[in-house]
Amino acid sequence: MGIATYPASSGGGIKSVQRGQAVSAGSITITAVDVSKSFVRSFSEGAAGTVAASGQVAAFSISNPATNISNPAANISNPSANLAGNQTELFARSFSAGTQGYATNAEPQNAQYRFTMNGSIGSSTSTLSGTTASLSSHTSNAAAANLSGGSTNLTSASYGVYLSNSTTLVATGPCRWEVVEFN
Repeated sequence: MGIATYPASSGGGIKSVQRGQAVSAGSITITAVDVSKSFVRSFSEGAAGTVAASGQVAAFSISNPATNISNPAANISNPSANLAGNQTELFARSFSAGTQGYATNAEPQNAQYRFTMNGSIGSSTSTLSGTTASLSSHTSNAAAANLSGGSTNLTSASYGVYLSNSTTLVATGPCRWEVVEFN
C-alpha cells in the first residue's frame, strides 16, 4: 500500500495530492488532510464471485525397479574335545554285625570298580545356506482426467476507499486511490 505525496504547484488551488494502491481491504495511514477541503477518488482493481473448475490432469506413471535382497551363507563350527585320562573309582564296602550288635567295618566283600574314560568328541560344522529374495518391478499408471464442475458467477466488484478521519483511509478491497486536498 504505497503512498506518493506530490507538493502543490505554485499559484494553484491544490494543496497536496496523495496516491497509492490497496491490495486488499484494510486501513491506510496518510498524511493529515483537512477533511472539509479534500476529496478521494478510487479505481477498483478486483473481481468478485466464483469461477467454475475446468482443465485436464495429464496421464502419469510411477515405476519401481526390480530389487534383490541377499543374505550370505554362514558356517557355525564347534571345535573337538578330548576326554583322556579321567578316572573314577568306586569302592563297595559292606558292614556286618559284630557279636555285640554293633556294626563293624568289614573288609570289602565285593570287588573294586574303576572307570576310565578315554576318547574324544569330534568337531562339527553346520552350514546355513544363503538366501535371496526378489521383488519384481512394478508400474502403476493413471490415465488423463478432465476437471469440470460448478458454475461461474464472476462479476466486477466495486472496491474503493473512503476517509474515516484526517489521517486514515479505509479500503474495501483492491484498488488504486488518490486524496486531493485544496487550499
